[in-house]
Amino acid sequence: MKGLFFAAAIGVSALLFSACTALPERACYFNGSVLESNPNSYLMEVTGVGSSGLNLGTLATVSLEGLDAPDLKTGEFARVEFDGTIRESYPVQIGNVSAIYQTDDTGNVLDAG
Repeated sequence: MKGLFFAAAIGVSALLFSACTALPERACYFNGSVLESNPNSYLMEVTGVGSSGLNLGTLATVSLEGLDAPDLKTGEFARVEFDGTIRESYPVQIGNVSAIYQTDDTGNVLDAG
């Protein structure tokens, strides 16, 4: 019984850590609404899970360090692309963000270029 539980735990861990490996040419992403806009980060609520493996309603801190990110205000929406790294904390911290795009409330990117 312990062996079965251990095997199941390893399987679940492998799925969690490989959530975005099926998209080698594209980053993982999620869509969210901005709850708080700070000079170096956004606090966001996940409104569309995309390929991230995050649950709807998850709170996430998104670092803006090194990015040419749009100047989003509270209540606006964005797509966040990242390498799949999610630091388990509260709120979760999204690691290695590669791009942030402003979206409409349905998740359509407004200007990706």
